[in-house]
Amino acid sequence: MTATATLDRSDLDAQYRDLLTAVTFRPVFVMGDHRSGTTILYKILGATGCFNIVTVYDIARFNRLLYDHVNHSTTESKEELNNYLRQRGMQDRVFDRVSVDADTPEEYGFILRNGGSRPQLREDNVADLVALCKKLQLTSGNTLPILLKNPWDYFRNFLYVKQVFPDSKFIFIHRYPPEVINSQMTTMHSLLGARNEYVALVADWYDALFHQPVRLALTRFMFSSHFDLGLRWAIRHVQRATDYYMENHASLPAADCVTVRYEDLCTDPGTTVASIMQALSIDTYADIDYASYIKARDVPLADELQRRWPKVSRTMAAYLNKFNYETQK
Repeated sequence: MTATATLDRSDLDAQYRDLLTAVTFRPVFVMGDHRSGTTILYKILGATGCFNIVTVYDIARFNRLLYDHVNHSTTESKEELNNYLRQRGMQDRVFDRVSVDADTPEEYGFILRNGGSRPQLREDNVADLVALCKKLQLTSGNTLPILLKNPWDYFRNFLYVKQVFPDSKFIFIHRYPPEVINSQMTTMHSLLGARNEYVALVADWYDALFHQPVRLALTRFMFSSHFDLGLRWAIRHVQRATDYYMENHASLPAADCVTVRYEDLCTDPGTTVASIMQALSIDTYADIDYASYIKARDVPLADELQRRWPKVSRTMAAYLNKFNYETQK
């Protein structure tokens, strides 16, 4: 590849779609808000060898997964993608330092049509996720369940996901809300401060944003320190997510759900993984050093968030109590 080469986005799979007709799959969704620990949990569970997972290759090459499989060109296609990433300096995701290559676990939301900056599963794009899962199942050559994650489908949408995939299992992960809010703000500042080439590769809405100067300037203003608009947005986002969870989680079959805390995952990953596997009736999985996947950073809360949290915490009292998080009177 030359330095000016681009990835071919042609739909090379169209001629092979008949191969998917009889393919079935078992979805397991990691459900949690942005910056709640879904990435770490997804990577750890993927490393157990008990699931088929979505990777950067599956997102960037979504339209040629079957083509590569049938023509035995998957390895070559992955190497081409890795060259593309390296030539553009995409060594990690920048905002969380997660390294990036073709096999890096990634969110399925990036392949959903008409998703925009809130790529949620809905009636007009369910077929996209079904196609992705069937492609993964077929090309894997095994019958392992498909492990999926997309934080936007935790946000006020997991009941719809369960409606569409009634046989699915959910793994909920929760984290102390001010840490989630703080991390969301830090991430947005990073993404808006300078163009992130990796995010632009997988998220069309983000790539488009940096070609629209007026919209970019307005978005940067919103998440700047002026009037704390970004902080207000993040607080409201987390409040709405926790409210939805508290109002609706009991509507899900208890046998289809397992719930963990990010803090427990970091403190005792082995026990946390064991509890998940037991809930999913998986008896055998890889014995790996789970702790090596965890690189928790102690990032102090923004001053304004610290000032607001005592008041905000009262609106989340039921959620905080449920998960034994500190409440402030």
